[in-house]
Amino acid sequence: AEKYPHSRAAIEALKRAGSHERRIACITNACAEFDHWDDDKRKAEISHGAAGVLSVVLSTTDDDDEIRMLCAALEMTFRGSQILVQTTYHEVGPTVIPLLLRVLGRADSGWVKH
Repeated sequence: AEKYPHSRAAIEALKRAGSHERRIACITNACAEFDHWDDDKRKAEISHGAAGVLSVVLSTTDDDDEIRMLCAALEMTFRGSQILVQTTYHEVGPTVIPLLLRVLGRADSGWVKH
């Protein structure tokens, strides 16, 4: 049996979420799942592509609440040992850094709520 089925389910649900309301619900669920410091669970989330899915969703939205929640969830995927942080960064760094710079630019110009 899979050790962390809820984490995998949260990631899969986010991949399939179509409407804004459904994405918000899925991101909320992902945040609840990812808010921990358990390296074994984090490894499973990384192997299921959590950071990549969050990055893709971030790249497709301009909604302030969605951006805020996605950034929080992304931060959670970077919690863990140095090797887990490196693994996550190598998976999504080239994609997510430009997205985060765009978010910072929006915040800097007052377009996004803090």
